[in-house]
Amino acid sequence: MGYLEFQNGELIKDSFKVFDIKEGGLGRVYFAFCSRRQMKVVIKTICRKIWEEYNLSSCWSLVKSIDSEQIIDRPLSIGEYIYLIFIREAKILCQAQGHPNVLRGIDYWFTE
Repeated sequence: MGYLEFQNGELIKDSFKVFDIKEGGLGRVYFAFCSRRQMKVVIKTICRKIWEEYNLSSCWSLVKSIDSEQIIDRPLSIGEYIYLIFIREAKILCQAQGHPNVLRGIDYWFTE
């Protein structure tokens, strides 16, 4: 799996048109307009620096097959840990509802 980056004006998954991009410590954040839901959205990805530093493409197949609630009986690599924390955050945001100071997640997905 290779690293994907998008540019302003580009479509993500055929319905999210990027209009701004920011980078933080762990993530690259795309601000986009969703044509299906007719609303502004934020799409967070792992940034290229972290992706390359921890060789995240090498641990993708294992992480993709692990349920975040599954007990893992061996030490995790740093890359596997980063993936699992990132995925856990996405799932929690999609479950959070009703608090005005918490973002509401509407979906999360993986790309090959």
